[in-house]
Amino acid sequence: MVRIYKGNIISSASYEELKVLPDAYIVVKDGFIEEVSEALPEKYKDEAVVDYGKRLIIPAFSDLHMHAPQYTQRGIGMDCLGSTNTPSLRNPTIRIKAMPKVSMPDW
Repeated sequence: MVRIYKGNIISSASYEELKVLPDAYIVVKDGFIEEVSEALPEKYKDEAVVDYGKRLIIPAFSDLHMHAPQYTQRGIGMDCLGSTNTPSLRNPTIRIKAMPKVSMPDW
């Protein structure tokens, strides 16, 4: 099965280099990226194209989701217990595990 996506593509050519291709195409065949190109390859001219317009397409094998308790571990806020004088509770992981199990409907 072939799927073709069109949009503004940012991909990594290597660890040191990002490639930016505006209005480009990604050809995915059997779940794997087969080609990234600035023009639709001739052999796929009769295939359906999912056009994302000016949106970014960033092909990657990554999991970008995060759970709220991880915020303090990443150092980006949500210090739910505030400062503490108990040394063992200064570690964010321990503080998170020590948090009471309460319902927080505002979250």
